[in-house]
Amino acid sequence: MDPFTIAGAIALGKLIFGGAAVISVVGTLVYISRVKIKILVNWFITINHYKKSSNHALSIKKQLRSGKRVIVQGIFDSDGDFVSKKAVRTIEYDSMSSKVQNLHREGIVEYT
Repeated sequence: MDPFTIAGAIALGKLIFGGAAVISVVGTLVYISRVKIKILVNWFITINHYKKSSNHALSIKKQLRSGKRVIVQGIFDSDGDFVSKKAVRTIEYDSMSSKVQNLHREGIVEYT
């Protein structure tokens, strides 16, 4: 398993076991009615100064036990921890573009 998959799996595991509490713990909570790829990419551009070569820019799609659908987006280290509370956010959404759906079909996307 490559380092990206390991980091993503660890981060996803933290989200699963964190349950609904993840919203209050993982960065800023924002609501976006329809998520588009430009929204995700532009946010990574604004926090690019947190990105180092050993870190991973990830977005992770998850449905919480409460039924809310979220994307956790952030810069994670190779242990799956986010590098700063300012470098991670949780997006609650109603729908997403087909491009975002296709990219997140396996749940985790790495941005390079």
